[in-house]
Amino acid sequence: MKFAKIRNVKSPVRGTGKAAGIDFFVPNFGNNKGFIVNPGTDVLIPSGIKMEIPEGYMLMAADKSGVVTSKWACLGAGRTPKAEAFESIVILGAKIVDEDYQGEIHIHVVNVGKAKVHIKPGMKIAQFILVPVSYEGLEEVSESELFSRSSERGDGALGSTGSY
Repeated sequence: MKFAKIRNVKSPVRGTGKAAGIDFFVPNFGNNKGFIVNPGTDVLIPSGIKMEIPEGYMLMAADKSGVVTSKWACLGAGRTPKAEAFESIVILGAKIVDEDYQGEIHIHVVNVGKAKVHIKPGMKIAQFILVPVSYEGLEEVSESELFSRSSERGDGALGSTGSY
């Protein structure tokens, strides 16, 4: 995929040749401070990257385990985690980048933990996965016209297939 850097940021990379996700990094905005994300708040981080997404695909953001397990996000790599570090958990909010989007990709970070998180320049913050998309049309019909066959599950919802 073609990409362009429009800020001072590391190029996106795959961690290995077989990694599904493409790692994105936090740009350096010149102040080296990064972002503080307080509990219950979110931040939209400009990635500094524009990408040409292939026809018939989308990019879908996925959480990085090294960020979600907040000892790294809170304290920085190589430091010993403190008990309070495990009270900070960040996840990604908005996750879809459509193939026809031509602007800068942004990363929506949400702190769902109990402690503030420091997102630093140069950190791997998210991974994006290239996913095929079907552009099947939509047609409104009556409920009785919805299913041409029955299924074992039927309309059973949460927990209907059993528990652990």
